[in-house]
Amino acid sequence: MNFGDGETSTDLSPVHTYANPGEYIASVTITTATETQPFETLVTIFDTPIANAVVGIAICDDDNDGINSFDFISDVTPTVLGTQVAASFTVTYHPTQTDADDNTNAYANPYSNTLTQETVFVRIENTNNIRCFDTSSFGIEVFETPVPPVDFEYYQCDYTNSGDLIEPFDLTTLDAGIANGQNLSITHYETLAEQLRVITQVDHKVAQLCVGLIRDLCATRHNPYIVAAIAADHGVLIILV
Repeated sequence: MNFGDGETSTDLSPVHTYANPGEYIASVTITTATETQPFETLVTIFDTPIANAVVGIAICDDDNDGINSFDFISDVTPTVLGTQVAASFTVTYHPTQTDADDNTNAYANPYSNTLTQETVFVRIENTNNIRCFDTSSFGIEVFETPVPPVDFEYYQCDYTNSGDLIEPFDLTTLDAGIANGQNLSITHYETLAEQLRVITQVDHKVAQLCVGLIRDLCATRHNPYIVAAIAADHGVLIILV
């Protein structure tokens, strides 16, 4: 038997694995005592897609309603595809692994979450043969954003060595007012650079969520003193004094 890719076999029941996708003409010649009969057939090998891993998505909820709109097509599909040709594959998102396997109940895009923590199941399939598919999953999480006080000031009269304009400040006395009943773990930093460095070291997720927000806020103030309150649920509260 000729498999059409340069490989042949004389076995009565040959088994062959094609190394690459494509179309191959497989042929065989059957010889009996009275005649010789050739047969051939077209064999099509399709690309099997790979669902590349996706890092979980964490969002700060700007209005604290617990809901966010996720654009999976723009934000996730390029990662799922990786270097695979987009035109050759279809990527869909599903609520369960069974749905991803069966290609049912695909989410509309954009997708709005119903729970603050969800697992999204990805299916990528060959557009020319949907039986060639792969699946993966990733998490989405919407975090409550701490709400800062409307107005905030902290000052001391220069009692010690009057005139040197230096006084000790116990910033921890402000924690209750900053938290304002919220479940926060509060840490104080003297500079923005130190605050960003510590946040990045402690929790990269927090840095990703809030570095942009901090910089935007500080761009509107001249030499601000930063008091950052880091919430237990990964939210960040920035107070500019």
